[in-house]
Amino acid sequence: MKHAKEAFNFKRLWLVLGIVFGVLIAAYGGMAYYFSSHFGINTSIDNVECAFKTVEEVEQTISARVGTYELRIVGRDGLARTIEAADVALAYVSDGQVQAILDEQNPLLWVARLFRSPREATTHASVDFDKGSFAAMMRSIDLFDEKAMRAPVDAYLTFEEPRYVVVPENLGSTLDEGRTTEAIDEALHSLVETLDVDEGGCYVSPKVFSNNPDLLAEAERYNAHVPFEIVYTFGDETEVLDTRIALDWMVVAEDGTATLNEEALAAWVQDFGLRHDTVGKPRTFTSITGERSSVEGGNYGWEIDEEAEIEAIQAAIANHSGQRRDPSYVQVGAVHAPAGEPDWGTTYIELDLTKQHMYYIEKGTVTFETDVVTGAPWGGRATPAGVFRILEKLSPTVLKGDIMPDGKREYETPVKYWMRITWGGVGFHDATWQPAFGGDRYTYAGSHGCINMPYNDAQTLYGMLEIGTPVVSHY
Repeated sequence: MKHAKEAFNFKRLWLVLGIVFGVLIAAYGGMAYYFSSHFGINTSIDNVECAFKTVEEVEQTISARVGTYELRIVGRDGLARTIEAADVALAYVSDGQVQAILDEQNPLLWVARLFRSPREATTHASVDFDKGSFAAMMRSIDLFDEKAMRAPVDAYLTFEEPRYVVVPENLGSTLDEGRTTEAIDEALHSLVETLDVDEGGCYVSPKVFSNNPDLLAEAERYNAHVPFEIVYTFGDETEVLDTRIALDWMVVAEDGTATLNEEALAAWVQDFGLRHDTVGKPRTFTSITGERSSVEGGNYGWEIDEEAEIEAIQAAIANHSGQRRDPSYVQVGAVHAPAGEPDWGTTYIELDLTKQHMYYIEKGTVTFETDVVTGAPWGGRATPAGVFRILEKLSPTVLKGDIMPDGKREYETPVKYWMRITWGGVGFHDATWQPAFGGDRYTYAGSHGCINMPYNDAQTLYGMLEIGTPVVSHY
């Protein structure tokens, strides 16, 4: 009886153990099945805790993090911009990477994860954004405003008495729009948090750097021969004369010594004068009545003293000196102006030969005007057009014509107020013999070239004018 009871208890034990084992096996299998669709314990992806989460839940978490993403753009001159995900409608794109990580997980080993180090997995950024929003964002952050950027400057040679030295390049801060846009696009797709556009090679670079062998060779060549520099100033504009030009004037011997070809220097100075002299050259201007006019000829304007300039250049070459100065002038104008523009300033006489009227303009305002009678349009008596200056003022004087074959003067006419504009005998003066002025009177009662004025008006103008006042005579 005792043995039968013991056998019964033993069977009960095995039954219980079998049931327990079956339950454990079923539980283990159930958990294994569960972890076939859920991530195991101690698993994270892209720093997102994934334990017990499905692929969809993990992707939702990653998607939420993408929604808070920001890209900080930094660069030269304190450049700093921030782009938020919402600015470009940045969104997570499910591309199977999370599913692939789950597929690599062995669900049967779920218990082993309890005793292992945490599993850290990463994915490649999988996002996309709206192209229209991206374009609008690029406009709004205003990266390419030319006023806010410094253009790159190439390395160059400059003269620092007594030799040439290399001035290093300036990198500037001008962004290349294409490269910058591409870098930002790539950063967004990669979820990079900071984009340094300098490190990313997004800036426009100088073309010549201070270690450029051609530049260094040029400096050596210049310093071996005629190192000097003259910076000529013409108002706000400048022109540089230095070794770059002067080497063409030099005859270099085999031993390296150089001799100046003075004829070549003189030819350059002559061309220099032709380029900058304004005397007699055409100018286009707006008359006081608002009409666009052109005038050519006359004796007024800038004229370089070529002989004095040749001597100054020779001295600069001999002394290897650097200078910044105005050229030497025979005569000067009121202002420097671009070629073909007025150089007589805002105080001048305007003589309209067609309307037979003159204006005296002071600082841009007409302060005096009157009708006149100018030279008769025949026999070489017409008043010349051009830009002149008041050369002489006399009160009183006698105007004398050419000497005729009989030895007498063509005329000798006393006047009270004489204001000369040419040494050939043309000027403003009172003409009491003229009963009227203006209109077409000059066509039949014109002068020998002078500008006839009413007595009182000649007196007024005489008191206003100074020697050197410009006179613009035009049709």
